[in-house]
Amino acid sequence: MKLNPLGISSLLIMTTLTGCFSSSSHSNHQDQQGARSQANPDRPILQLQQVSVLDDSHPTTATGPSTSRAVQVIAKVNQEALLSQEFLYGADLQYSSNFETSMELYSQSMAIGHIPTHFKIAGNELRLIADNEILFPSDVNHPEQLISRFSILARTLEADGTTTLTISGANSTVALSQIFGKSVQSGSNDPVPVTDSWIRSFEFIQDGNYILQQTSITLADGTLAEFMESIFPASTLAPGSQFKKFKMDPTDPVGADSGPVKRYRMLGADTIYEDEEKVAYAQHFDLSPKADGSPATIDFYVTPNIPDAYLDAVKNGIEGWNRYFLSYKEFQRPVLQFKGKLPEGIHLGDPRYNVIAWDNRRVAGAAYETQASDPRTGKQSHTLIYLPAAWVKIGNDYWKGGKFSEPSEGALSQFLDKKKRSGILKKMPRCDRDIHEIGAIVRSGRLSKDEAKVFGIQTLTQTLFHEVGHSLGLAHNFKGSLSYNPTDPKSLFATSIMDYSDYEIERQAFDSVNAWQGPLLEYDRQIVSTLYNEGRDVSASDPVVPACADAEADWQTGGVDPLCNRYDVESDPTHSILTALGRFALPSLPNDTTLTQALERIGQNFSDPSMIAELKTAEDLDHYTTELKETLNASIQYYLYSGKASVTRTLTTNVKSLLQFLPKILPDEYDEAKLRGQTLAGLFEFLKMDSLPPPAMKALVVMTPQVIAAAAKAPALSGRELTQQAKAMEKLADSVLGVIKTFTLDPMNGLPKAKASVLAALKKRKAPYYLGPLGRGTIDIESLLTNALYKNLSESENSTLVRLAAASSLASFKNRSPMTDQIIKTAILALQQQRDSARVNHEREEAITLLKLLEGNPGGVMLVLKR
Repeated sequence: MKLNPLGISSLLIMTTLTGCFSSSSHSNHQDQQGARSQANPDRPILQLQQVSVLDDSHPTTATGPSTSRAVQVIAKVNQEALLSQEFLYGADLQYSSNFETSMELYSQSMAIGHIPTHFKIAGNELRLIADNEILFPSDVNHPEQLISRFSILARTLEADGTTTLTISGANSTVALSQIFGKSVQSGSNDPVPVTDSWIRSFEFIQDGNYILQQTSITLADGTLAEFMESIFPASTLAPGSQFKKFKMDPTDPVGADSGPVKRYRMLGADTIYEDEEKVAYAQHFDLSPKADGSPATIDFYVTPNIPDAYLDAVKNGIEGWNRYFLSYKEFQRPVLQFKGKLPEGIHLGDPRYNVIAWDNRRVAGAAYETQASDPRTGKQSHTLIYLPAAWVKIGNDYWKGGKFSEPSEGALSQFLDKKKRSGILKKMPRCDRDIHEIGAIVRSGRLSKDEAKVFGIQTLTQTLFHEVGHSLGLAHNFKGSLSYNPTDPKSLFATSIMDYSDYEIERQAFDSVNAWQGPLLEYDRQIVSTLYNEGRDVSASDPVVPACADAEADWQTGGVDPLCNRYDVESDPTHSILTALGRFALPSLPNDTTLTQALERIGQNFSDPSMIAELKTAEDLDHYTTELKETLNASIQYYLYSGKASVTRTLTTNVKSLLQFLPKILPDEYDEAKLRGQTLAGLFEFLKMDSLPPPAMKALVVMTPQVIAAAAKAPALSGRELTQQAKAMEKLADSVLGVIKTFTLDPMNGLPKAKASVLAALKKRKAPYYLGPLGRGTIDIESLLTNALYKNLSESENSTLVRLAAASSLASFKNRSPMTDQIIKTAILALQQQRDSARVNHEREEAITLLKLLEGNPGGVMLVLKR
């Protein structure tokens, strides 16, 4: 998962800061630039530092003490060394108290990027300034922006004629508040005032001339944020002899109309101007030889709080990329190295270190990667990857010693389908390679006990493999999965780990759970060679592997690409709908596990003598009964809507195939009529569904006496009266019957929820639904869908959630055509009649809410939803 740190471009900070200074004249600016470019990068900028710990204490979000100490900084710097060269400023978020509900994590471990800056003396202050030249298509209009202030405590003229400044630590309150200071509670974009700030540490690293300062701020709303600020000469990050710049067009969803940028999908740094041209440079590391001539490596560390048991999994996820470098003739050596735990005294956000920030929280909703680079070259300094332990624990904790474990805190279902983002993460692009599906898979019955025990480790390694791919400069490739044919057991799951692949089939990325070796995925092999080996390993005969990234997946101007989807799982994405329906409704499928088979496996697991032997008390038996019901529900939900390859997800993903296609976007091997036909067939078959399929029902019916017979042997029932035993067995039978009721009626956990999701996905898009010749005749898909929406809205026996979704989508077609307007008018008349003839209040409220939706006034919807 690649995140834009805090949802705010690092360069955007410079355009929003207060405390502006008038720009120097163009000629003076050019002179200063020339002087800075001639600076000696090895000349130390700081000569002496004194850091005194103050007595006062401040709050902290880091592990360990509940408070942090502020420090007072007195440093001596060489004035000429500071004023004669350009610097890069960064402010990585280390930790914060902002809890992002939708992702179940605290905002933390984010590399913000580097801002080109220079120092200026203004009275008794040394100021770090961004001149913003790269942000404007002008040679005169680039107003300076204040980044940091240093108090000048003394000036000393040295014997050699140079001047030494004695300064305080940096005060970057304004800049940091712009990075972080958005209202978490209100979701406003207005900065929240900073009420306090303090320095936690200050350090100068002479090798590279790094000034490193840990700074904390508190906002008026109580939010605490802790940063690593870094300032170092731009020359420290200058590209070496083997670094290649890749210019990208940030206004183009692909990035370029020719060359390697068109062929592959790279991660662009911040958008800048070169003269009047908007550009972004692809971010990646520099593998030029080190200063001593030795080969360069890309080293990763992990924060020390990680349990030793997971070090091998982290190592494999990182070093898995060496399979490509070892295959290149010019390399044939490992490039990525896992160096273990971060050395003592090195802090998160130090631009010299690539760090996996491990979080031992049991539940956290996502892993993500952020990186920092010079926007004028794309050369990357470092990356931070946030990795919660939940990837492992949710998998492992479901099975312990062959029996079902205690449920992890917070039922997994409460984390599914949380779409609202708030506060600091609200502006992040949607990137849903998240953790929720792991638990859903484990509970689904698709895995054996042995598979479930290692599944957490596998998904941890696979996820880290994906995130390290981002750190190497790879954007998503949502066409990677077009190589997968589920009917062919030899079919590789993808051409790229940068797709959002199904976690089950993604296990093919590694030869075993304990190995970093695995298959060479063709797209990844080619793009890594292009970024790091000048494409020497890509021959003219190599296939041009299909690729598309986030911007293309969202693109609708002029039509869509039906093969560019975030969650497709087959070479023919629309066929995955039919596959999902088959998995849900059929008793068996080749090379797959159907819902019926998963339910049967759950019955076998809960009848296992070793599990029954552990039911020693009445409380154990009650817990067993509850777990059986929840596990059966989770299995049905996985196949119905929570899994990437579920009926609901494949339908909502492939609605795109019903829209107008971009011209000449479909490869010759794909048939447009077939794509649209499969989606329509699957959609209408699903909308007709009103009960569990017969094979699944049969599995539940057969399972019930088997589980009852097994549970009757539980020690908890030994010696109890027959009536007590009978009540326990009756309760067990009722729990299975409750599963059927949940599926049919529960608006938040059953079929109504799934139907509502699909109906909501049918709303009008920017690209129109297809109208034209298809097969032997003409088809008007918009007409088909609006009629389907009207049907689901008008059937009063449907759940409120289903009717709300249908009304909302139908309203989006208002003023499209006389036909759709007549359908909406008919629906309004029917709802007015329902409102006027209602016999109970909730029926009237429901009709009023639906009318408001159709009339374009959605107020009151949440009231009905809560009911």
